[in-house]
Amino acid sequence: MLPSSLPLRRSAFKSCRNVPRSASLVSSTRFLSVSARSPSKITLSNEVRNALASNTPVVALESTIVAHGMPWPHNLETALSIESLIRSKSCVPATVALLDGEIAVGLSPDQLEHLARLGPEATKASRRDLAYLLSRGGTGATTVSATMIAAHLAGISVFATGGIGGVHRGAETTMDISADLTELGRTPVAVVCAGVKSILDIEKTLEVLETQGVPVVSVGTDDFPAFFTRKSGFKSPMSLDKPEQCARLIHKSQELGLQNGFLFAVPIPSQWEAPSEVEDAIKDAVLEAEAKGIRGKHVTPFVLSRVAQLTGGSSLESNINLVKNNATVAAEIALSLTSIKGNDRSAESGHGSTLSSQDSRNRARPLIIGGTVLDITSHFPQEQTEDQSLPGTVTQSLGGVSRNLAEACVRTGGNPLFLSCVGDDAFGDGIVSEMERIGMDTSYVKRVAGMRTAVYSAFVSPSGKLKGAVADMQIHDAIDSHLDFTQIAPAPVCSFDANIPSATMGRIVSWAIEHNVPLLYEPTSSAKCGKIFEIPDPVLAAMSNHANAPQLYATPDTNELFEMSRLCPPQLTNPNTMFLHAITRVSKYFPYLIITRGHLGVTIAIRTTDDSLQMIDVTPSMVFKDVVSVTGAGDSFAGALVTALGKHYEEKKVAPTAAELERFVRRSMKAAELSLEVGNAVNPALDASIFSED
Repeated sequence: MLPSSLPLRRSAFKSCRNVPRSASLVSSTRFLSVSARSPSKITLSNEVRNALASNTPVVALESTIVAHGMPWPHNLETALSIESLIRSKSCVPATVALLDGEIAVGLSPDQLEHLARLGPEATKASRRDLAYLLSRGGTGATTVSATMIAAHLAGISVFATGGIGGVHRGAETTMDISADLTELGRTPVAVVCAGVKSILDIEKTLEVLETQGVPVVSVGTDDFPAFFTRKSGFKSPMSLDKPEQCARLIHKSQELGLQNGFLFAVPIPSQWEAPSEVEDAIKDAVLEAEAKGIRGKHVTPFVLSRVAQLTGGSSLESNINLVKNNATVAAEIALSLTSIKGNDRSAESGHGSTLSSQDSRNRARPLIIGGTVLDITSHFPQEQTEDQSLPGTVTQSLGGVSRNLAEACVRTGGNPLFLSCVGDDAFGDGIVSEMERIGMDTSYVKRVAGMRTAVYSAFVSPSGKLKGAVADMQIHDAIDSHLDFTQIAPAPVCSFDANIPSATMGRIVSWAIEHNVPLLYEPTSSAKCGKIFEIPDPVLAAMSNHANAPQLYATPDTNELFEMSRLCPPQLTNPNTMFLHAITRVSKYFPYLIITRGHLGVTIAIRTTDDSLQMIDVTPSMVFKDVVSVTGAGDSFAGALVTALGKHYEEKKVAPTAAELERFVRRSMKAAELSLEVGNAVNPALDASIFSED
C-alpha cells in the first residue's frame, strides 16, 4: 500500500500518473472455478472465464503438442504464436493442461513456458490418466481425448490441434488403437485437424470413426488428408466448403442433443506440403521405432522427433504451419457458431438480427487507441541528500490510461482491439508478456525499433511526498504512423486518450465520422484534456454537427471538464467556474458527458437534439473508508463503460436511452469500486459479472 500522504494529481475516479501501482510486472494467472456443477478440479483463466460469460468464441488447444510434439524452443514459440493468431481472429485461446493436480483451461505465458521446458518429462495424459494424475497432484500434457473432456466440461465446442491418433498398423494383433477415436464418439466437441499421420492405418481409422458415429468432414476438398500431405488416398465420408457450413453442422447436432464429436479434416496448405523425402523419413522412423521396441503412446513423439532430425527441420516447419492453419479454420468455425447461436437468441427474444456472420465478427470488438506505460516507483527509506545512494524499494507496474482501459474492458468481457506502441527493448518485452498473461490481445501493440518503451519513473520520500519524476513518453508520437484504419474493421465503439498527439486524434475522429463509429474520449489529465480542440478546424466543426456526427462521449473529471470548457472554441479569457456552464460549452462537442466526481459519484449530461440538457446524478453504492489506492479507478470505470457501450451498439445500432446509459454507468462504477480495494489500476477480481447484477 502506498503512503496515504502521497499527493494525487487526479481524483478518485481517475488514473493517477504520479502514483504507479505497486503490483509486480510478472505474477501468476488468477484462476477461477468453473461452476458448482463442474468438477472442483477444473479451473478457468480469467480470459477464458470472461469470454464464456460474454459469449465470446473460445478455441481449445491441447498441450501434448507443446510438451511432446516439438523441441524447445520451437514448442513455446509455436504455442504463443497460435494463441496470438486465435486472438487476432476475435476469439480467445484456451490451452489445456494438468497443473499441480488441476485441469487448467487457459494458460499464462509463464505456464506455457514451464510446460515447454518440461517437454517429455510432463506426463502425456489421455482419458485414462486424468483421475490418476489429478489424485496425485501431478502435471501433464493433455492429448486430444483429454483436451476434449476438459473443453466439454468448460463449455467449449471447438478445439484445434495438429492431427489425431488413430488405428496403428498391425492393430489386428496389437490392439493399438488411439483413445482419441472413442472420445470422438462420446464427447460433443469439434476437433479441427490435418487428418491422421501416414504412419497409421488410415482406412481402419476411418472405419472405427464410422462405427463410433463420428461425422468425418474434409474442409474444402473431398480427400481425407494425411497430416503432412493433402491426400491420403482415401475420400472423406463428408465434405464442406466453408467454416460457416461446419458451424451449422455442429449447431444442428447440438439442437438434436447428440453426444458425439466431429472431425473436421483440413488439408495442409500446399506450400507447406511435405516433399517425398519426408514420407521416406517417416517410414525409416517407424522401422526404427519397431526395432527399438517403442510402443503405444510413445510412438508418435518418437517418430515426429526422428523425422525432424532426418529432414533437417523441414518437417517441423510443415508441422508448425499446418497447426496454424488448423487454428485459423477453428477460429472461423467458432466465430460462425457463436453468430448462429446469437441469431437464435435474438429470434427467441423477438429481436431479429440484421447482421451476417461476417458483419458480426467485424463489428464485435471495441477499438481502444492510446498509450502503454511502464510505471516505476522508487521509495527512499530515509531522507536523501545530494550525491547520496541509499538502499530502498523499486516497484514496477503496467500503466497508461488506454492500456488500463483495455485491461478493464478485457476483464469485463469486452474483447477489445488495443492499438498502442512499445519499444523494441526489455521493457517492451515484459509489458507485452504481461498483457498476454492477463488475456489481452497484443496483435495491434506495435514494437517500434529504435524507440524506448514509455516509462514514468517517480521518486518518493519516506513521508510519501513526490520528490520528482521523469516521464519518457516520446513513443506515443509513433502511434500515428502505425494507425492503419484499412486494416481495422469498423468497431461498435472506439476509445482514445489524450496521451496521443492531436494530429492522431484528428485522424481518429475523421475515421469515426466517415464510418459512423461512436467515440469515447478519455481526457487523461487537466494538462492534456484540451488537446482534442487542437485537431483540424473542419474535423472540429464536424464534431459539433450532431445531426451527422456519430455519438461522441467524454469521461472528464470535474477539473478536466472546466479546463475543456476554457479551451473549447471559442476560448474563454475569463473562465467561468459554474458547473452547468462548463457542461453547456463542452457538450457542444461531446453531447454525451459522463463526469466523474470522486466520492460524489458520476453526473451524466446528455445534450438532446433540441439543444436542451438532460442530467442524471449517479451516486456510489457504498462509502469506502479503507481505500488502498485510487490509482486507476477512473480507467477501470471507463474500460467497463466501453464494454457496455460496445455490446449495446453491436446489438441495437442506436444510442442508448438515458435510462440505459444510467444503468451502464452504475454497473461500470462497480469496476471503479473494485479498483479502490487494491494497489493495481484494475482489480484482478473484476469480471463480466458486474453487468449481470441488475
